[in-house]
Amino acid sequence: MTVQHAKISATKQTLTFDDVDSDLVLLDLLGLIDPPRDEAVAAVAECRAAGIRVKMITGNHAGTASAIARELGLENAQEVLTGTQIDGPEPHELVDAAEIVLAGDNFATIAEAVRAGRTVYDNLKKAIVFLLPVNGGEALALILALLLGLTLPITPVQILWVNMVSSVVLAMALAFEGPEPDIMRRPPLRADEPILSRLVLWRVGFVALLFCAGIFGMFTFAQAQGANLEEARTIAVNTLVVMEIFYLFSVRFLNTTSRSLRAVLSTRPVLLVILELEKRVLRRVPTRSSTNHSAFT
Repeated sequence: MTVQHAKISATKQTLTFDDVDSDLVLLDLLGLIDPPRDEAVAAVAECRAAGIRVKMITGNHAGTASAIARELGLENAQEVLTGTQIDGPEPHELVDAAEIVLAGDNFATIAEAVRAGRTVYDNLKKAIVFLLPVNGGEALALILALLLGLTLPITPVQILWVNMVSSVVLAMALAFEGPEPDIMRRPPLRADEPILSRLVLWRVGFVALLFCAGIFGMFTFAQAQGANLEEARTIAVNTLVVMEIFYLFSVRFLNTTSRSLRAVLSTRPVLLVILELEKRVLRRVPTRSSTNHSAFT
């Protein structure tokens, strides 16, 4: 933008474009810039790291658009389409066709929405991966006892208690899990990708076998130490709950290691649920020497 002046007769009452068409004296040359917001640059970088292709539509000159794209860190910023190359649907038609519509003017909202959506998906998957082995281990223990003609290591009432109380409460704690450190560095999921992959199914089956072995192992060990049936079943079901707690820490991180101090201490809801469960349920485990106990039957 330029600032210029011209000499006009003092008797002239009105000005037209012809009056300032020539004989102008340049006073100054001004340039205006509207740089991208810092949060927009960071959001574009996050989206690119998450495998999201970001494109920009602007009403600026092609050179200006290319410069803005470079400042934003867009890929192939030098490739610009202009004019009739992008003539297409009306704006309201584009809004109707879009799967996501940004109501505000802050692009960082897109990155936050992607992070929140991936976190919800992760937490749902964690809850499923947590609950299936627990139920599978209980079922395997009962099936194995029936096939071998052995005494049931846990009763139906105990199974109902585990499923309706401890398992549900522990799984609910996973709903408050925050995003994993690498959540915005993963590529997008395929539209047809199942929530339970082969690796997850193998993990569920393996952990279910461990739960079954723990239930039967502690039940048999308690009886070998002279515990009666009720005491042995109480020890077996408490073993199941303790194994649930340790397994909960294992599923808190699906894509990174759980063997870290952060995995143990980083989420307060998980710790509060575990401490409350331990205080109310696992304070006393009956043993043979107990003289005043109430076995869980």
